Amino acid sequence: MNPCCKREPTLSIIRSCCLVLAALALPVTLAAHPAAGSQNEDKLASGKPEIVLSGIEVGFRPMGSHLPKGMPLAKIFKLYGKPASQEDAVVPDGAGGTRFYRWQWPGLKMSVATYFYYRGGTEPKNTAESRVAYVDMWGDAPKGMLGTTGRGLALGCTLKQQKAIYGDRYQAPYVEKDGTSHVEMKWEDGTFLMIDYGPNGRSNHIRLTARERWKKQGLGNRE
Repeated sequence: MNPCCKREPTLSIIRSCCLVLAALALPVTLAAHPAAGSQNEDKLASGKPEIVLSGIEVGFRPMGSHLPKGMPLAKIFKLYGKPASQEDAVVPDGAGGTRFYRWQWPGLKMSVATYFYYRGGTEPKNTAESRVAYVDMWGDAPKGMLGTTGRGLALGCTLKQQKAIYGDRYQAPYVEKDGTSHVEMKWEDGTFLMIDYGPNGRSNHIRLTARERWKKQGLGNRE
């Protein structure tokens, strides 16, 4: 790794690096072939934005900050106990990165990601860490809150059930020959929900990502 920066990383650097590292650290089932007739590619999702997955609220990332304001980690630990593992994916300049907390139960896996950066160095004691940036769930069926969104979409659901809850404004950029597909929804306030469907047509992975706070009338002051 390159020597660490002596200054705090800029928003653009930390966000771009974190997103790249997150994609590398938590690979999803992306398909190899473009879908024929992806749904409403240019349209934002309709209805109330989703903000909860597995009982965990994913909050706004305020403008000018790389530290999302979602549910505090302490509340997540109270809900699900200490994570089975923790791992940091550090940006190339060593100034911060993405931190992954992982839990596992029979038939279910969960990862909660935060962003962090070092204040004036690379010492852990100088770390500033965000609340929840995004949540991933893997499995074939939910268990209680685990694997279920706030609006009721659960692991094991079908695309028809997804449309019944969130409407038909979504993108399906890739579909494998075996039927595996990848679906994305984004709301006007920046909420991003991603769902992977297996060859049987049922979801096996759901990701909910922190929303940006946009400087837009009606959105700029929302929490």
